[in-house]
Amino acid sequence: MNKVAAIITAGGIGARTGLEIPKQFVVVEDKPIIIHTLEVFENHKDIDIICVPCLAGWEEKLESYAKEFHISKLKIITQGGQTGFESIRNALFALKPYLNDKDIVMVHDSIRPLVSEQLISDNLALCRAKGNAVAVIDSVEALLQTMSPNAESSGILLDREIVKRTQTPQSVFFGHFVSLYQKAAERGITDSVSLPALLAILGYEVFLFRGDEGNIKITHAQDIEIFRAILALRNNAYSHYQNLCVQGNKRLVSQGLVILSQGNFSLRIPGTDLICIKPSGVDYATLCPEMIPIVRLDGVVVSGRLKPSVDTPTHLEIYRHNPKITNITHTHSTYATAFAQAALPIPVLGTTHADFCAHAIELVTTPDVSDMSDYEHATGVAINALLSTLETLPPAVLIPHHAPFVFGFKTLDSTENALILEEVAKNSYLSLALNGEAKAPEYLIRKAYNRKHGAGAYYGQLTQGLDKM
Repeated sequence: MNKVAAIITAGGIGARTGLEIPKQFVVVEDKPIIIHTLEVFENHKDIDIICVPCLAGWEEKLESYAKEFHISKLKIITQGGQTGFESIRNALFALKPYLNDKDIVMVHDSIRPLVSEQLISDNLALCRAKGNAVAVIDSVEALLQTMSPNAESSGILLDREIVKRTQTPQSVFFGHFVSLYQKAAERGITDSVSLPALLAILGYEVFLFRGDEGNIKITHAQDIEIFRAILALRNNAYSHYQNLCVQGNKRLVSQGLVILSQGNFSLRIPGTDLICIKPSGVDYATLCPEMIPIVRLDGVVVSGRLKPSVDTPTHLEIYRHNPKITNITHTHSTYATAFAQAALPIPVLGTTHADFCAHAIELVTTPDVSDMSDYEHATGVAINALLSTLETLPPAVLIPHHAPFVFGFKTLDSTENALILEEVAKNSYLSLALNGEAKAPEYLIRKAYNRKHGAGAYYGQLTQGLDKM
């Protein structure tokens, strides 16, 4: 597939905000607005290269920010022009060594930091099909046409149903984009306000797709506060689950299931494709919500400055294929890990185990990896291969020569399952030490399991009874 280059325009001085620094460099939630924008393009799988035509004098600052926030796709920082038209021309010239005529160039404002990855994907799909693509939204206010910019009256009402407001991102094939600028030069056009305007002026059809009202453009100082408020709401929603993730991880310590920084707990953020997971190598005693990375199911870290657990690829692979699993615990607890390292399943030897699970805690097939750098992902694949053969999802599985992975189906319950698993493993180990031929009768296993988990379960108290006490 042909390459995609993103031009993120950042040449404006931001005079309308009334601030001392350009609005694209205003810091919101610990990072400049332009970095918020660049992160979306950095994380999109289809974006290959980013070019920023930057306000003169701010190039080194942008380069420093890009290094700090790991914007690795930013390959070109070129000088911005006096207008957006000139900035894009400079960027196209800088991109020539990197692109061919059939590659796609996407233009986006650095001051639209709430652009979504879905908007980028929709844009690319339409551009590949039609040759260009422009995001638009409906006009919801009444529209009056005036005879001059500062007119104080109007008698011309426009039909808002057929007038669309354009947004970025906007895309076109590189060869066509270059030819548009050549034709504009021939016709003396030096300041077209946007790609769709240039296409229309030169007689080309502009292809439209639905934009997003939330994809706001930061133009005035109050827009910065709106952006700040939106981020705060988003972060507050995440912080609840980051806090739960901290609770889940610290339970492992209080339950004696981990030492030092071993092990990890993760959970889904409901209604999203995101998970929270323990950061790699961080001591449990120091863990706090702000440290918890938020990771998308495709592996992109969307929030957090700390590196996620090295076992994250295993967690993600399990979550992707098992929507009923809402949280996962991975420990190196002594007895469960002993069975895993011995490459032995944990047999059902009595009612303690049967209360937990009606069958043995199974071993997955040893992960098949030729490149050990893929071990964690291969472990998830091996777990899913076993889970796909079972009628119901088990509470845990064992990884040969490694340790257990334990599953939960409601808030934090994988931590409880991990505690029960360790006790079951300890009981089995001691029972086999006393009697190597120990075996529980099938009818007793089934009875113990069904009284707690079966259709006619009678273990525990009825909610109605508790309500009346």
